[in-house]
Amino acid sequence: MKRMLFGILSVAVLERFFPIRRIPIFRNGFVSDLGFYAIIQPQLISYAGEHLPTLFNGVGTLATRPFWLRFAASFLVFELGHYLLHRAAHRWDFLWAFHEVHHSSTQIDWLAGARSHAVDTAMRNALTVTVFSLVGTGPEIAGILGALNVVFGAFQHANIRLKTNRLSRYLLMTPDMHRLHHLNSPRHQRSNYGNTITALDWLFGTAAEPEDRLRDSLDYGTGTPYPQFFWGQNIQALRNFREALRSSLAAPT
Repeated sequence: MKRMLFGILSVAVLERFFPIRRIPIFRNGFVSDLGFYAIIQPQLISYAGEHLPTLFNGVGTLATRPFWLRFAASFLVFELGHYLLHRAAHRWDFLWAFHEVHHSSTQIDWLAGARSHAVDTAMRNALTVTVFSLVGTGPEIAGILGALNVVFGAFQHANIRLKTNRLSRYLLMTPDMHRLHHLNSPRHQRSNYGNTITALDWLFGTAAEPEDRLRDSLDYGTGTPYPQFFWGQNIQALRNFREALRSSLAAPT
């Protein structure tokens, strides 16, 4: 936990020294995002990483295999599962209703990655627990991967002016690539779904590299007004979910 907090704080400090643009520390939505990020989300990840997989210890496919093999397999299956779920959340309206909360941030910084509806978070955590259980990850590796996921999530959303090249973008979901995913542009929001690595985006044709004119774009969000506080975001998501269901049921078969 201490190392995870150190990693997050390091990203937050780097933002102040190497920003793309100056964003107030107490920006719009800061209280809601920090409350979720500092209290609720770490507790969920900690619980999933330290307790739930222990229910399935010994039954996973690789439960008795060496540490490095379980780590590699867990990481790769975790990445595949989250890529597919993330892509589905942009494909189907009833999932987008909840995932849109994450895209409602109009100022992208290290804290923006924390904004997530409870249903969206629950689906991702359920997928994580399922993957770890089937693979036989075990609590130690689950905890490491959970912490890395949180720290890298802060990094890839960071308001950091970081020079990258094509090689780095072939390997990792760098901040400049993930910022494209948060642009107020349907075309770009349907790209760069990867969680940590970009291999699946390149493999399935959903990768997008930052063009010079978009590299420092500040037009984030969904293009529609969205509440910037926790309860408003959750209520709006439920309304959108209801409308998505109505539209789906009313559509001709």
